[in-house]
Amino acid sequence: MKYRAVMLVTIGCFLLAAMLLLNSHVRAQDDAVSNWRIAVVDRKAVFNEYRKQQDEMAKLERELTDMQNELDSMSQRIESAKNAYLEGRDGMTELERDAERGRIQEEFVQYEAELKSRQARIDSRTAALIRTVRNDIDEAIARYGEENRYHLIFESDADPQSRTSVLYYHSRIDITLDVQRILNEAYARAQ
Repeated sequence: MKYRAVMLVTIGCFLLAAMLLLNSHVRAQDDAVSNWRIAVVDRKAVFNEYRKQQDEMAKLERELTDMQNELDSMSQRIESAKNAYLEGRDGMTELERDAERGRIQEEFVQYEAELKSRQARIDSRTAALIRTVRNDIDEAIARYGEENRYHLIFESDADPQSRTSVLYYHSRIDITLDVQRILNEAYARAQ
């Protein structure tokens, strides 16, 4: 009987210790959850204010303007050739008219091909720039999160019409300006 009582007390103590240990573990998890660091960042705002993106887009726009000027010049040459043909066709033989129409059509086909080629080139370079800038932003956000020990960083958007997963946040957890600063400082150092 004495042995049985000792066993019951031992089992009771073991169960009590297990419950206390489990309770402290749950409390530690609750404390860890309540100490989570959470932030939001407006990637669209970071994208728009990133100097690398601004500089590279300005270069693309200058290139596009140069291309457009060249295409406009080609178009004017074709238009001039067409007008000259229309004015002088009555004095041409049938063979000369056919040859001139063929030459003008050939120039127009070359113009259209050049237009498509240049547009594809600009579109491709714009898409590559956007991918590069987005990767820069994502890497900066991840690095900022790791260095500052954040557990979660959500994407937000200052535009109320935008559909993001964050419906409300306090401005104290917005790290958008920090990420912009990090990116722009890194870009300035790389220059």
